[in-house]
Amino acid sequence: MKQFIKEFIEEIEAFLKGYGGETMPELMVYRSARHFLLGSSITGLLGCLIGVGFHSITGLLGFIAGLILPAVVLYLSNERDNEVILKDLKWLYETITVQLEAGLHIQQALLESEGLMKNKRLREALHKLAERLITGEDMNRSLDAFEQSFRNHYVDSFCLILRQMQDSGYAVKLLEDIRVQIEEMERQQLSKKKEALEMQLQVFQMLLFIGILVLIIHRCILAALQNINYL
Repeated sequence: MKQFIKEFIEEIEAFLKGYGGETMPELMVYRSARHFLLGSSITGLLGCLIGVGFHSITGLLGFIAGLILPAVVLYLSNERDNEVILKDLKWLYETITVQLEAGLHIQQALLESEGLMKNKRLREALHKLAERLITGEDMNRSLDAFEQSFRNHYVDSFCLILRQMQDSGYAVKLLEDIRVQIEEMERQQLSKKKEALEMQLQVFQMLLFIGILVLIIHRCILAALQNINYL
């Protein structure tokens, strides 16, 4: 039982780290696994108290909704972070490529690149990665710690390239290939956002048309009823 609890706590810690809980210290619920479990229990009980005022079933649903609320908030925060991180990663790949071609060591290239990152979470993680490498920590262990701080495919690819660079000594071409992929992903995201905006505009226009049509029909019915009364 103790082993199960230990593994469960470790899983929660990994979840908090991977989805950016460390970058939200102002929210106590994300400071540690124990804080997270306590916070989830409190929001679950609040949801239950609110829901039980209507019905016992809504009380149960409110408890479940409140229980998962902190995890959902963290997940959505991570999704927003990934949108910003995608843009930052393009700059990261580009600047590191240039710096490696200029002959800088990867540690120095990381330190030079971190200041260009807009996302606080990525900036802090890069700084910690550079510090670990400068102090002589093993490359693979350092990259493992960096990779575990995110749930992002392109961060995983970045770490894989640095590991390959350690073995082969050549990473510039791989970095350039990933940068091109990120640019294509950005174009796809912009296209999806444009399509979503166009869809929203069409829905708004349709609702406006339906509203006007309903108003006209309503006026026609009233006029018809008035004519009938006159007869």
